[in-house]
Amino acid sequence: SDDDVPVLSADVLALVQQLQHAQQEREQQAMEGETMPEEDWQLSQFWYSEETAVKLCEEIQAACADLPEGANVALVSTPTLLPTFKKLEGFQSGRLRVKLFENDTRFGTIHPDEFVHYDYNAPLNVPSTLHAHFDFVIADPPFLAPECTKKFAETIRLIGKKEAKIMVCTGATMEDTVVSELQAHRTPFRPGHANNLSNDFASFANYEVKTLI
Repeated sequence: SDDDVPVLSADVLALVQQLQHAQQEREQQAMEGETMPEEDWQLSQFWYSEETAVKLCEEIQAACADLPEGANVALVSTPTLLPTFKKLEGFQSGRLRVKLFENDTRFGTIHPDEFVHYDYNAPLNVPSTLHAHFDFVIADPPFLAPECTKKFAETIRLIGKKEAKIMVCTGATMEDTVVSELQAHRTPFRPGHANNLSNDFASFANYEVKTLI
């Protein structure tokens, strides 16, 4: 009978509606590029902490400040940086122009003007118009394996200008590979993640960093 149908109390129903509303807000904000979508761990996605995203974007802006015509910046598998990057004064003024190389097509919907579909398994499959195009390239290989890092290095060498500044954020265990492939050195900055991963992460650059001291 109808008397046997369980009915949520007013308090519980209000809580459910509140949670549903919060989820809808998060989804809408992600679609508008204000926040990040949920991580997909099967894609080895681990978003940076807000502090790390801000510091890396500020470093990119500082490192490109001396270029008279501004800079073309490539974010390779670093989607966490894009919402923060688009808030930079340099981006707002048009001095910093950015492309996101990313396999997750959700970001093509969220950031269609900046998105370039990228699969590291085909590291040279990049539009020819973007070859030797970028003044600054930052990358974060999704897997802590030399093979993955080497393929990212192929892409970086392809899309970066001869004098491009390069930064790689990855596990400290990849140091030898990053150094040999990109002639980079370890910087003092240790990237942090929103979910506090236990791995020892590090950053590497082929230039003397400006702000990550």
